[in-house]
Amino acid sequence: MAEPTTTLLVEDLHRLAAALPTDARYPVLERVLARGRRRQLFSTSPNQLRFELFDAEPDGHLPVAALTYLFEHGDAAAEEGYWLRADPVSLRADMTRVFMTGCGFADYDAGERAAIERIVARALTGEGIEARPAGNCWCFRLPGSLPFEFAPLHEALGVDMAEVLPDHPEAATWKRLLTEIQVELHQCEVNAGRRERGQPEVNSVWLWGGGRLSATVDCVYETVFSSDPVSGGLALQGGCALKPRDEAMSVKGPSLVDWTMDSADAPGEAAMLERVVSDLVSGAGSGQVLLVDGRGHAWEYDRAASRRFWLRSRALAERFGGPAGGA
Repeated sequence: MAEPTTTLLVEDLHRLAAALPTDARYPVLERVLARGRRRQLFSTSPNQLRFELFDAEPDGHLPVAALTYLFEHGDAAAEEGYWLRADPVSLRADMTRVFMTGCGFADYDAGERAAIERIVARALTGEGIEARPAGNCWCFRLPGSLPFEFAPLHEALGVDMAEVLPDHPEAATWKRLLTEIQVELHQCEVNAGRRERGQPEVNSVWLWGGGRLSATVDCVYETVFSSDPVSGGLALQGGCALKPRDEAMSVKGPSLVDWTMDSADAPGEAAMLERVVSDLVSGAGSGQVLLVDGRGHAWEYDRAASRRFWLRSRALAERFGGPAGGA
């Protein structure tokens, strides 16, 4: 089979399926999963998988921060130097350990968020760091590369911070900075009020995504539909057209649709995804699709695969049920 006209990456496919009612049915998506020819793509993380799908080679560590900055600002400065990213996170302590329990601003209103942003910006400026907001995080350029790597955000979630903070002599300055930010955020009026109301707090940041952009990216797609900063940044770096995820109803030509969940409404997200898949396989495109989940599991679906009628479709909740998720 030739390379599929459209690659559809659904990073959160397992989480989406787990959140659906057991009797919810999405016949076209189920048919692609049942009849598509199985493949396994190399994947150590969803962001590494994105590089794999773009056939892009990172220059060292995955430059998530630089791509985030490029995606948000479209600034050529992203192509120069070593970039790092700071994400707002929530930490919870017990008797001996500190865990990251969440990331992002959750239900913070605009005023509360602005107060947190001022504290973080002031702390970074005090270290001579000029950080720029980039969506729900901050990105900044360093004069040189770091001799260590901060764990990716998804690896730090739910883990004791002592296990994921870098153990390197030159990391001491950054650990001190994180401690200072945590103290300032704990003492600020916004978080004091949220504690009184029993609401979760953004009480730290997580530094990660450090790296340099590769010299070039030869985009293998004509169009990328995505709201994800890594695939969006790779699309911009490769010079291919970039459109919002929700415009994926009009896919034509070799394309990548990076379907990250935009809301907690699982049935709504699944219904939109069903419409996109239906459009892709009905002939609006070529009918050739490569569906990929965030773990690198892939299903090739074309007209020949569609005739494998003996393979039974199953509800998403049934197919991906269980603690580890099925396939």
